[in-house]
Amino acid sequence: MEKMGSSVTVESSFGSGTLFRISSEMLSKVAENSPKNQDSCRPISNERELPSLLLVNDSQLVLKFFKMKLEKQFVVDTAQSGFEAVQKTKQEQYEIVLLDISMPIMDGFKAAYLIKSLSTPIPLMFALTGDETNEGKVSKDPNFTGCLSEINPATIQTLQQAVAQRKD
Repeated sequence: MEKMGSSVTVESSFGSGTLFRISSEMLSKVAENSPKNQDSCRPISNERELPSLLLVNDSQLVLKFFKMKLEKQFVVDTAQSGFEAVQKTKQEQYEIVLLDISMPIMDGFKAAYLIKSLSTPIPLMFALTGDETNEGKVSKDPNFTGCLSEINPATIQTLQQAVAQRKD
C-alpha cells in the first residue's frame, strides 16, 4: 500500500469502538479533478426496492426479534394487534402480511378476513403460529397463503419466492 501512496491506520479503545483511517494519493487526485459544484454529484445508491411487509404480533419482544431477521430483505412495518393491522392496511399497501394467530381482541383469522375484504391489491398473508391445531385451521382458511412456525433463512426465501411469483 505504501508503494502506491496509500495507508491505513486504526485507533481502537475498549467500549468506544474502532476508527479506521484510509488515505490514498489516487483518491486525492480523483477528488482534485472532480467538479467543485456539489450539486452535480449524485450519491451512488445500491438500494434495491425491497418488498413491503407488515409483521403483526401482540408481543413486542417477538416483533423486535422477527423484524431484526426480516429487515435486510423487506421493508418491515409492525402492528401489535389484529385491529391495528387492519387499520394499517387501509392506509398502506403491503405485499406481505405476517399475522400471529393468537392475539387478544382480534385474532389473526378475523384480521386476515378483514384485510382481504378491505385491501386492494390483496397482500399475501401468512399465519405465524407454533400451534399444530392452528396450522391445520390455517391450511383450510382461504384468506391465508401459508403458515410459518418460525422466521429463518428458509422461510425468508419462501416469502421472497411468493412475492416474485406474484410479480411474474
